[in-house]
Amino acid sequence: FDLARLQRGPALVTEFMARPLDSTLINSLPVLKHHGAWGYTWGLFQGRSNTHVPWNTWLETDFGKDHPWFHDVFHPNGTAYDPEEVKSLWWHTT
Repeated sequence: FDLARLQRGPALVTEFMARPLDSTLINSLPVLKHHGAWGYTWGLFQGRSNTHVPWNTWLETDFGKDHPWFHDVFHPNGTAYDPEEVKSLWWHTT
């Protein structure tokens, strides 16, 4: 599928992060770049929006502290959740 051939402007993909399903910045950014699409992650810093927890937490609240984050990229203090992902942000956006 070639988004550029549609000639409708850039595509904005908002649902590409789901780390427990192996959808990470590291493996999603090259695909977005290849297709000329923009990616929007729902959470940048872990906070009150709880975008680091799985989607089904309104049904199941026991997901464990070691469960991979869904969307967020940084801890509240600014350190990276996964430093390799932050490197990939730099690599694929320059």
